[in-house]
Amino acid sequence: MLKKINKTMLVASAAFVAGLSSQNAHAGGGANTFDNVWANITTSIAGLPSLITVAAYIAGVVFAVLGVLKVKEHVENPQQTPLKTGAVYLAVGGALFTLPFLMDIMSNAIDGGNNGTAVQGQTNIGQLKYNAAG
Repeated sequence: MLKKINKTMLVASAAFVAGLSSQNAHAGGGANTFDNVWANITTSIAGLPSLITVAAYIAGVVFAVLGVLKVKEHVENPQQTPLKTGAVYLAVGGALFTLPFLMDIMSNAIDGGNNGTAVQGQTNIGQLKYNAAG
């Protein structure tokens, strides 16, 4: 079962990367300025948080189910299957299942809930003015 899930995740990752490559090939058309490169980078990774969210939910559910099965095996035969294995699987499943919520909280803490719009377009770093008087 895990091999099939692993193969499915690899296929989905390859399809995602292929989509990004074709997107970048069509996005060009001008000189390679910093703004164009930065725009290509931000468009390329725009779908990454949703991919991480889906992968975390799927892996969390898989680990939770495996944890329940390991606890069941421990109840049926405590000498062969330790309870620790099932508890670890359940803990990892819970951590992966809460990862998207934590990512959302961290994102809101960093940019104040603006979804990156507060920083977007501010690439003129050379125009910053410093107050020498303090």
